[in-house]
Parts: sequence; structure tokens; C-alpha cells
Amino acid sequence: MEVPPGWDMPREIRAQLGDRFGRQREIKADGHVFLVLYKVPASGISQRADVCFWRNPAGEWRATGTIGAATTRRCVRIHREPAG
Repeated sequence: MEVPPGWDMPREIRAQLGDRFGRQREIKADGHVFLVLYKVPASGISQRADVCFWRNPAGEWRATGTIGAATTRRCVRIHREPAG
């Protein structure tokens, strides 16, 4: 999957992504944050669809696909909560 056009991320982040987004993770560079997360698959389907989130230094979040603003905020909030 490719980073959407218009996402002006540092080369350092793009270089860590490679050809595939790979495992779930958070990548930070120069005030930018990039999250690689995966949707829970439907029953009987083993492959997970990736969803990526990017925050620019101004604090504006964007997400891949058809994720709305409320879902983006919820996913980012859940990602930031400590486990347990």
C-alpha cells in the first residue's frame, strides 16, 4: 500500500515503511507521527486490512480509506492509552 498523495511526511518515515506497511507500529520523525494499525477481520477471513494515520506537526490527523474524523480520533485515543 502506498502513502496517500498529499501526505507530506519526512523521508525518514517513508523509508521505514518500505514496500508494505508491515506490523502495527508508531513511527515518529520531525514532529510527525505515523501509525500503522489493522482492522479486525470479519469472521472466517484471515487477512487484515491496514489503516494508517498521520499527524503533521500542526496536530492535524489524516487517515487512509473511508475512516471518518470521529473514528480517527477514537483509534488514536485507544492507541495512546496504556495497556492494562
